Amino acid sequence: MMMKMMMMMCGRCSVQKNCSSGTLSRSWISSADGVQQCPSMTITPSEISYSAHMRDVGILMDGSVPDLQGLRVECGFGVGISTNATVHLDFGTTKIQTCPLPPPHIYPTIPLGKDHITVPVAIKVNGVPVVSGSFIIYECERMGAIHLTTAGQGSGLGVRFRGRGTALDCDFGDGQLYGAQWLDGSSVNCSGVTLKTTMWSQIFHLNLRRRGTNTYIDSPKPMTVEVYSCGAGDSDCSQCRGRETQGHMCVWCHSECRHRDQCQTITAHCPDPHIQKIEPLTGPLMGGTLLTVQGRNLGHRVDHVNVSIGKVPCYIQHYTVSVRLVCETGASWETMSDHVTVSVSGNAVGVSKDVFSFVEPRLLEFSPPHGPLAGGTRLTIRGQFLDAGSTVSVRINTTQDCSIYMRSSKVIGCVMPPAALAENVSVCVVYDGRPCLSTSPNFTFTYEKNPTISQITPSKSFLSGGRRISVTGYGFGLVQLAVMEVTGIGQTNCSCVSSTLMVCQSPAAAQSQQATALFYLNQVLYRGEGSSGDRGPDEDQEPLVEHFHFDYVEDPQFYTANKEKLIKHHTGEPLILVINRTRVTVVTRDVPFRKGTRTASLDTLGNEIPTLPC
Repeated sequence: MMMKMMMMMCGRCSVQKNCSSGTLSRSWISSADGVQQCPSMTITPSEISYSAHMRDVGILMDGSVPDLQGLRVECGFGVGISTNATVHLDFGTTKIQTCPLPPPHIYPTIPLGKDHITVPVAIKVNGVPVVSGSFIIYECERMGAIHLTTAGQGSGLGVRFRGRGTALDCDFGDGQLYGAQWLDGSSVNCSGVTLKTTMWSQIFHLNLRRRGTNTYIDSPKPMTVEVYSCGAGDSDCSQCRGRETQGHMCVWCHSECRHRDQCQTITAHCPDPHIQKIEPLTGPLMGGTLLTVQGRNLGHRVDHVNVSIGKVPCYIQHYTVSVRLVCETGASWETMSDHVTVSVSGNAVGVSKDVFSFVEPRLLEFSPPHGPLAGGTRLTIRGQFLDAGSTVSVRINTTQDCSIYMRSSKVIGCVMPPAALAENVSVCVVYDGRPCLSTSPNFTFTYEKNPTISQITPSKSFLSGGRRISVTGYGFGLVQLAVMEVTGIGQTNCSCVSSTLMVCQSPAAAQSQQATALFYLNQVLYRGEGSSGDRGPDEDQEPLVEHFHFDYVEDPQFYTANKEKLIKHHTGEPLILVINRTRVTVVTRDVPFRKGTRTASLDTLGNEIPTLPC
């Protein structure tokens, strides 16, 4: 029998004399060596993320490896592209070290419903594949998807996940753990899950964790499950049907909202819309008013709903299924009043009880005409239909707002902002974003130099308070409201006697002390002469505050000239009282005396002994 020596090289069997590389060292394997000596390879890592931006993979070779020195060694990726393999010598034997990866866009697209692809790799020697393997490329964004597989009691939830074979539990945060069963290499099923709610809708957060441990598995995106109740809340027909757009299988059945599986006869048409409230009730002729309509059965899809005021359309801007909508009024050619109409699908119609009126706001006068640079002046605007529209603003020079604190049909009250320069500014009113409205001719407000406080007298008070404090200065004619505050003690209102004098009363204190008096003019803290109320060049630095020293002393004590405990006197005779000396100069106007419920006048003898005629 003639025997032929057979050579196996990289999976190809041939007669030795026909093998071109049969003379090379370690380039062939005899039949006596066995097929088990054929080379195999392991790729590291075996799984690669699309987002990892890896440039190459490692190659580990097992089995009999020929001497590849001087040969062309390539890595073929089965996608029509090959890269040059990196080889190195290891104890005289050539080994393959790495295979450069092709660009990510070369790989096939991951199919829908999958989170990975398998990429084949073959080592080629002089263009001939000699050993092959594969690795996986996965996309994190495709993991963490939850699919409801069964509804109701004992439901199952399918979850896309990478980490095959790991024993996992599903944790929904409800105090229970549900076993996860592997469906394939990338999906698990959370079995026996029963989630309940009495709410309209409740979100449960799903976390996978290794069984028997507190180790949770990271997910690139939060995994959530929505559980809803069709019968929760005060629902109407349109509201129930509108839940279809949220994926809720709810239907209107026998005058209540039920799950589709619990209803035999589904109501096909809902009752007519019922309008409960419209707001506001007036708007400018130019339109632009955001009209809010509240009610029930106001449709279940916004594209089925139309709103009008007589023949004037109202364009829906915001819509809450069945119960609320906000629409923007169109323009009206004339002043008119009419009911608001809501129609659903062109046939079901609801009409409001209240009427909406298109009016023409008019501004008649502004007051006062001037105020301090520090701002705080309360401006009063008088006119007609001033409460029209949904949004109203008072503009200063069309760049700043006068803060509105009250509004009625005839009056708007607002607080002027501070200004940097003493100048005339224009004042106008904007209704619903339309052009600014003013008087004819245009009203102007004059900013003037801030009031200045020169001194306060006296600078001391009795503990009981009530002492008359005179505040002198100039520019008080611009002050509408003045308040004196003694720090740590209290506040009292002041009255403007003239443009140069204000009078305040000291608040009561609990004990003798040295304090500081501050003043608020038009509710703006007085900061001294020349201050506009704004911050200086350094925005983080608080401006200086003008303060005045103010002291409290004990109340004066008095007794009769004869030191009597009980006061006895004849009508018409003067009553002589002796006042103990105090650290405060007592002036007759500082000490109010009463006899019963009547105030008595006080005279003094020698500027020391006051007498009280009774």
